[in-house]
Amino acid sequence: MFMSSQGIPPRTSPFSEDQFLRAWLFGDPRHVFFSQNSTGMFCGAGVNINEPNVFYIDILKCDTETNVMATTLKGHQCLTTQVCVKECPSEFWKLPPEAYASDALPKDFFQQKYCDPSLDLVHTTLTVQDILDQELCPYFYTPSKAALGRCLPSFDPKHVPADFILPGLSSVDDTVKHIKNAMGGLLAAMIVSVVFMLLMRYWVSLLVWLLIVGVLAVGAYGIYHCYWEYNNYRNSKLTLGDLTFNSKFSVYLQVKETWLAFLVILCLVELVLLLLLKSLGNKISSALALLEESSRAVSYVMSTLAYPLVTFILLVVCVCYWGVTSLFLATSGAPVYRAISLNSSIANCHTITGLENCLPQTFNALAYSTCPTVHCVFFKYDDEGFFQRNAAYLQIFNVLAFLWCVNFIIALGQCTLASTFATFYWAFSKPDNIPPYPLLQAFIWTLRYHVGSMAFGAVILTLFQFPRIFLEYLDHKFRVDDLERNNGTTQRPYYMSRSLMRILHQSENC
Repeated sequence: MFMSSQGIPPRTSPFSEDQFLRAWLFGDPRHVFFSQNSTGMFCGAGVNINEPNVFYIDILKCDTETNVMATTLKGHQCLTTQVCVKECPSEFWKLPPEAYASDALPKDFFQQKYCDPSLDLVHTTLTVQDILDQELCPYFYTPSKAALGRCLPSFDPKHVPADFILPGLSSVDDTVKHIKNAMGGLLAAMIVSVVFMLLMRYWVSLLVWLLIVGVLAVGAYGIYHCYWEYNNYRNSKLTLGDLTFNSKFSVYLQVKETWLAFLVILCLVELVLLLLLKSLGNKISSALALLEESSRAVSYVMSTLAYPLVTFILLVVCVCYWGVTSLFLATSGAPVYRAISLNSSIANCHTITGLENCLPQTFNALAYSTCPTVHCVFFKYDDEGFFQRNAAYLQIFNVLAFLWCVNFIIALGQCTLASTFATFYWAFSKPDNIPPYPLLQAFIWTLRYHVGSMAFGAVILTLFQFPRIFLEYLDHKFRVDDLERNNGTTQRPYYMSRSLMRILHQSENC
């Protein structure tokens, strides 16, 4: 045991807290948590306390693939006027054709809340076209929802008006639905797992054999169904070679070759399962005996079913601390702003390259009289200072501390559960000799006697995990770069050894 003579565990983390203290002193995560308008002011804070969301005048310009200036700024900024608003738009709107008439008044078509605060629609002398050229007001907007303080399109494509055609727009509703479905599936899986574990207390052998027979029965039905479908399309003259690429999978189900392939695959899988069942018969009996004994142990200490929630909560705390510290480190530099043109297609705006620094508080757009759409926007955080130049190394220390923390929490859970079931195993008369609250007692024993050992073991695991993660990142990065460089081929002028990766992975399991 790694204990002092007085029973006080030593310092558990091998990493210095200095980098985290510096991050919390110099970082400014408001740049991440709060969105900003085009002048660099935070939405939902200060004078914009009642306007927590940012509205993009032309959200189509956020696409770096089609916006040259956005590519110049490396995608750090959405190159359109950004306005703080109280609520996001809830309807479809597009500037009507009559707004382009020479006698049209901007106040009759635009809404002040979605326009740049520097523009007064009532007293302005600008025409509608001037306002659009300078991107002071939007020429369209769609129903949107606030996501992380940003108004993003959210609508059903079926409800888009027939005359509302804007290429490149998509809704975030599908993504939200997929996330909700995934969370619902995880919750259902958790409930089914708990019920299954409780039932195994009484019918271990019956449940396991039902699962095995059920898998084989499902495979047999799949074979029958594939053969039936193949027999239906046997006389069809349509083949896979006659089909072009189609995103609808149902098209391929009308070809007999598809069902023949499914039939062969299912037959092979069913055969492999039957051979495994025959060769592992004795081992399955031993596994059933172990499952029966473990179910009996869990039935005496039911609190062990809830302990994984404790591990989950501790891991969430660890992840949150790592994430917040990373945010402070990433925002430790002073914000850098660049003078850019929101509409480079206007004459004389091509001279604005997006490489000139500026300050939103002192920026004078009149100095660029030849380009009316020039703005001073946020680009990145300054990385010229000593602390900022070494922020990358501090991020590495933060990752190491995160890995150590995760390994320590996992080891804490494993040792606690091992001690709990050891108490059950060594009890001569069950459940009379099992002490009250065995899980809590095991948790206290683990913290009292094994903290040093778990901390040292977490350090060893971290020293193996970090190089493996770094090598996997390099392998992925090089593979993606080479695919782009070689037009989709995997030919590479180097060899990335997987042997070292395998050795590191096996060392973690020792």
